[in-house]
Amino acid sequence: MSTKKPKNNLTWKINLLAAQLGEKTHMKHAQLAANKHRKSGVEDELMAELTNARKEKLNTKLFQAVKELRTILKKAKSTELLKQIKKLKEARQSLEDESSKKKATAEDVVKYEKELEMLKTLDLDKLANKTIKNKLTKQLKKEPLIIELAGSIDTESTNDGLQLDLEARLLSHKIVIEETGKMINEFKHILTVNQEKLEKRAEEQAKRLLEQEKKKRKAEEKEKKEAKKLKMSSEFVQLGEDEDFKKIYEGEKKPNRVGQRTRRKQWEDLYGKEAKHVAEKFNQREEKRAAAGIPKKQPKKEVKKASTVDTSEPVHPSWEAKRIQEEIMSKALSGKLSMNNKIVFE
Repeated sequence: MSTKKPKNNLTWKINLLAAQLGEKTHMKHAQLAANKHRKSGVEDELMAELTNARKEKLNTKLFQAVKELRTILKKAKSTELLKQIKKLKEARQSLEDESSKKKATAEDVVKYEKELEMLKTLDLDKLANKTIKNKLTKQLKKEPLIIELAGSIDTESTNDGLQLDLEARLLSHKIVIEETGKMINEFKHILTVNQEKLEKRAEEQAKRLLEQEKKKRKAEEKEKKEAKKLKMSSEFVQLGEDEDFKKIYEGEKKPNRVGQRTRRKQWEDLYGKEAKHVAEKFNQREEKRAAAGIPKKQPKKEVKKASTVDTSEPVHPSWEAKRIQEEIMSKALSGKLSMNNKIVFE
């Protein structure tokens, strides 16, 4: 049974070797692994191994870059073909129509036809290789590994101005410019540390520290609040049993208002016939009687009842006091008794 060979992760290997040699790396785990297995006296071996790993990575990246750039150039070529066909069509129409504002000559038509044929037969692989080589030699000319890599790229030079013009038109497309810039940065990051990723990692670390500080402050504030609540509860342990406390914090329902019948009964007990609702009914009744010609009722004369208690015989003091009290109350109700008199019990 055959076993699969483990995949060689060149990116990890390059970052690990670079970290072991003291270079910065955007891979945190590679930095930790290098610190754990750092050895002294093997710098030359590590440098040679790092150089070989970078060469292998650059060759792999070159193959991928040519493939990706060819795809982008194919899209740009399709756009240019449509533009060229439109331009050729308008030129032919201007030759046929004398009243056309845009005048084109027969030479222009021949030139446009030639450009169209050259666009159709343009080799995009050669253009991609040529473009990458030019970009690498211009932007990374100080790197020996890049110079060596650029020298291994086969390109063909041409002096045909028309072809150079078509190539420039394809390379001026926005998508081509963005893709080539991205590729050059990827080549650069193989040789040196990825500064963008380092800055991003630093920002993430600062953000994590800030969040930790916020959580710590929130926890401290929460502890302070809980301690304050405990202190207040210890000082007012029995405060919840106080009636005023319940009224203020728990709320106390007001008793429902008594009904109208109950209120009128209470007023009758207090004021008698002088109660407002009793007097109103009496007045209404008297007005109806007057309208009907019925005379007013004369108030009945109160007949004093003779006292059945024989005062000649001695009675119990409490009975005597009760009798005197009743006499005084009857005089008070009739208005014959002065309010300044006081009852004295012997």
